[in-house]
Amino acid sequence: SSGINAEWPLRPGYNVPFPLDVILDGNILEVYQQIFTLLLQINYAAWSIFPLTLNSFSCTCPTEVTRATYTFCFELNTIVKVIKTYVMDHVLRITCFEMDKAIAEARDLDEFMEIHERYCKQMLSKCLLTPSFESMLHLFYTVLNEAVKFRKLWNTGNLKGPEFEGLRDNVTKSMRVIRRIVMKHNRMTTITKPHFEWLEMALLPWN
Repeated sequence: SSGINAEWPLRPGYNVPFPLDVILDGNILEVYQQIFTLLLQINYAAWSIFPLTLNSFSCTCPTEVTRATYTFCFELNTIVKVIKTYVMDHVLRITCFEMDKAIAEARDLDEFMEIHERYCKQMLSKCLLTPSFESMLHLFYTVLNEAVKFRKLWNTGNLKGPEFEGLRDNVTKSMRVIRRIVMKHNRMTTITKPHFEWLEMALLPWN
């Protein structure tokens, strides 16, 4: 596998029946496909790392696990949770709620479609799936990939040495850069963006 990235091969698809295909055309379906692919990628990393946090209460963990390793395991789990909460709650849930309110006031089909398309573009941008946020999305991919890689090191008992240390350093550096990008964006914009304000606070431990 090439890992979690923009070329990830597992992508959800949907054959839209008539008359929904009038609203959900190819462009809109592409937006939804990108968003749901990102959710799959986040959940793949979450499913990789979360079970390891439960092993502190069992005898199934490798003997090489140290206190520092477990601390990093919980840190990785927290990072993936932050990314998932950002996308699910502070982008999709809130934007969909706002879209539903706007659509309820639509006067005709054309206005309905215009509102739907506008909010879909908002979700795409807030999920960092636009060129202007490409560098930040790449850093998110880096961290998610390191979570998956950590699970493989755990499974093989290879939790010491340069590979593990490099993984840990890469995660720490990536998270610090992400927070600097978010802080810079929040300081430069004249419009309050609650989703980015929340993300900046959530990333405070990686100051």
